Amino acid sequence: MANAGRSILSTVFWTLLAAFTILVGLQAMQMAFYTSGLATVGFAAIGALVTGASVYLLYSLHWTEQ
Repeated sequence: MANAGRSILSTVFWTLLAAFTILVGLQAMQMAFYTSGLATVGFAAIGALVTGASVYLLYSLHWTEQ
């Protein structure tokens, strides 16, 4: 029974962390619109990478068989 509670807390923690990092990734992509040159490419790439990794984490947590 103790493992079940720990599993639920772990799921809640990783879900909140993934939701927050999605926002961070979207913010980085937004910053790409307000910069120029190589910084635009860097912010867009980092934003896409962070957002993609966070969405994959949410998918792994909630929509795959365990």
